[in-house]
Amino acid sequence: MAFQSATGYLGEAGSAGSGVTSFGMMKNTNPAVTQLAGGGYEVAFQANTGILWEIGTIDEGTTKLAMMAGTSPAIAAMGGNAFEVAYQGTDAGLWDQSPTLGGGALGLGMLGGTSPSIAP
Repeated sequence: MAFQSATGYLGEAGSAGSGVTSFGMMKNTNPAVTQLAGGGYEVAFQANTGILWEIGTIDEGTTKLAMMAGTSPAIAAMGGNAFEVAYQGTDAGLWDQSPTLGGGALGLGMLGGTSPSIAP
C-alpha cells in the first residue's frame, strides 16, 4: 500500500514492512502503486515540488515532469519489469511516462483538477 501520511510524506505499508519515507508529497494528492510482473513494486506520486516521482524496485527519483497541481498519477504494470504512468500535465493534457516505453503528451485535454486511470 502507498498513502500520504499525516505529516505530508509518502508512506508505505506491506509485507516487506511499513513506514513513512522522506519523500514529500503535494497536499491533497494520492500516490499510486502497482505490483510488477517480474517481482517487486513501483509507486508514482506528485512530489511537494509539483513533479512526478517514481520509487520502487525499478526506479527511484524524479522524472522532471511537471504535474497539474492537485492531481494524482495512475500506474500499471506492463509485463516483466515494465510499467507506465498516466498523469495530468501542467497544460491540462493527458500525459504518459515509462522509463522503458517512453511517453509524452497524448494530445488529449483533461478537465482541470481530475486524475486519470490506467490498466495494463
